[in-house]
Amino acid sequence: MKKLYSLILMSLCTFGFVACGDDTENPYAVPTTVTVTSSDILFPAAASQGSIQFEATGAVTATSNVSWCHVAVNGNTVNVEVDQNNTRNGRSAQITLASGEGSVICTVQQSGVIFEVNEGTPLSVGDAAASYTYYVQHNLDAAFESDVDWATVEKTAEDSVKVTFSENTTGHPRMGYIKYRSGEMVDSVKVLQADFDTDIAGSYRLYYQNGKDETKSLAVKLTATQLQLTAYRLNIPITYDAANGIINIQAGQYVGRYSGSYIYLAFGTRDGQYWSAYYTTTYCTANLTYSDEDGIIAKFGGTLGTSEIGSFLFTKMKAQSFEEANNDGTLLTLFEPYLQRAN
Repeated sequence: MKKLYSLILMSLCTFGFVACGDDTENPYAVPTTVTVTSSDILFPAAASQGSIQFEATGAVTATSNVSWCHVAVNGNTVNVEVDQNNTRNGRSAQITLASGEGSVICTVQQSGVIFEVNEGTPLSVGDAAASYTYYVQHNLDAAFESDVDWATVEKTAEDSVKVTFSENTTGHPRMGYIKYRSGEMVDSVKVLQADFDTDIAGSYRLYYQNGKDETKSLAVKLTATQLQLTAYRLNIPITYDAANGIINIQAGQYVGRYSGSYIYLAFGTRDGQYWSAYYTTTYCTANLTYSDEDGIIAKFGGTLGTSEIGSFLFTKMKAQSFEEANNDGTLLTLFEPYLQRAN
């Protein structure tokens, strides 16, 4: 692999040549030259050492154009040392080898910090007490800690961590973060512990604004496949993303019949100027959050073109087909809708 890196990096070296210093040519002058024969200057993020091998007809000096890359000439070798790169971004430096008026420039490349958890983010588990081992890829030393007492984390090997969860008997989702540090990179992975049927499904209030700065609410029931509006006997199809704790609703879904009309759900912008029309390519999502004060809350949002989704439009149709020819007005418009679990 080092030979391959050497071939790649030598292609980045720019060679110079020598011309006589006087206007009058001296037939007895011998130009000085320097030629790179091999190099090992492709570095990981950690502090590392490499070298450049060269041949020259005279004394050679080496200089670096950045402070984090250090060079020293030792015979026909330039010893290269790089400081640790604590950022996500890779970086490069130029080393100039000079002999008289001849020179060659070689490019040093150093990768940035790499950190990746094989399960992605966040981590989602059920209510049962359990331990899970996750593969972690990183190219610098990493430290881990949990910000909640029901989840502990320990590094079990260079490339893995074990997260242990105590049993969740609270009757609601538990959310926390596994924090990690690698170099100067500080970040976290969200942890969600819940069983849908036990901790999430059930009775909710669907709160909304009615367009007159008045807050109203409807009784609803949340299941794994539907959001049921009790008073109107309308059922909004949903999908639940357990890995992320997100409720997804697709535009243009048939939700039932009311007073002789076929009702479909569309989405509108916050200012009411635009709506998702007769398309089914728009999605509205709600992230579940929990606090001891408010319980479970899920605020709906998303994008509609370049605008934010800010309303549910329960559209009446004359036939069970979501198209303009069947449009018969709007049954309900709910601005700023969000769910809150009923006590």
